Amino acid sequence: MARIAAESGGADGGPIAAVRCSSEVMSSPVESSIIVAPPGISNRRAGSLAGMGGSALSETCHRPAGAPVHDLIREPAPVIWIRPDHVGYLGPALRIDPHSTSVACLAVGLDAPFVFRAKETGAVITHSAFAPARVLHEVEASEGRMLCLLIDAASTRTARCRVRMRRTIGPFGFDHDNERELVAAATDRVLDAGRVLHGAGGAEPGGLDARIAAALELIRADPASEASATETAAALGLSRAHFLRLFAEHTGTSFRRYRQWARMLHVAEGISAGHDLTRCAVDAGFSSSSHLSEIFHRMFGLSATALAGTGVRLDIDMSRRPPSRSPETTGLPASAMERRSATLRTESAEDGSAPLR
Repeated sequence: MARIAAESGGADGGPIAAVRCSSEVMSSPVESSIIVAPPGISNRRAGSLAGMGGSALSETCHRPAGAPVHDLIREPAPVIWIRPDHVGYLGPALRIDPHSTSVACLAVGLDAPFVFRAKETGAVITHSAFAPARVLHEVEASEGRMLCLLIDAASTRTARCRVRMRRTIGPFGFDHDNERELVAAATDRVLDAGRVLHGAGGAEPGGLDARIAAALELIRADPASEASATETAAALGLSRAHFLRLFAEHTGTSFRRYRQWARMLHVAEGISAGHDLTRCAVDAGFSSSSHLSEIFHRMFGLSATALAGTGVRLDIDMSRRPPSRSPETTGLPASAMERRSATLRTESAEDGSAPLR
């Protein structure tokens, strides 16, 4: 059975939703927690990773206008929801190989503690762990379910989440001070993405440097672009060295790794639209589907095939972009930003640069 989500009126994404669509993919009813559709309809899409082998996803569909919001499905499968400022996973705890994410990650054991490992920490048994971007770590599978939040570098909630960890070992944090609320939000009958995100990092305080906000927007707008850090810095009136220092300081990640992150989000959007994996990979800026698979494993610690094997569902709504400064506050006129962005895309297309690795 296909799924498609309805729009929430709540902030930061609102409840994750699921309703019936016309499809013969699933034939038997299932029992588990209910994911509730709130009133209203949007362009949010849902689908499955079952087609990651390369074919288009037959399970992806659009919810027809006027579809009854009371037509709910009991959803046993794990879910990944993708929003402009974060990505969440809720499902069974998985064996995660050593990896380093492109953005910061918070993991919470909902039913039991789990084992977190890193060179700096050794084995740590915990109910919640915070890992900054680009630092190698792994998570051993535990009993029960797990919540994982990957917070976009454009969000200043990353720093707020870090300081809410009760103890630190090296760059990692453990024992979130709002752990009970996070567990309650993730196990509630209504899975509210905004509530989960707020529980992790509180309200979005703002304060991101306007020039870095502009750079992040350029990357998100065209993740396949091969514009170099030097070119992007020049577009913002900065030297390359100053730009890269400022970028790392304000985002907690690197220019290169954030572009990989933006490309992964672009792939997910393509999959939800029903495109095959090869097209999604190339459209996002990867050289091939195998290149995408390699980066996926490095970033998340498991293969896309292993993740798809869990029956995970996708719920994607990128309609709410992270807050960004107006062109006037970046020190670069709107027309100049638009021209420069177009120039960088054109140069990338003409010079045939190899995709970022």
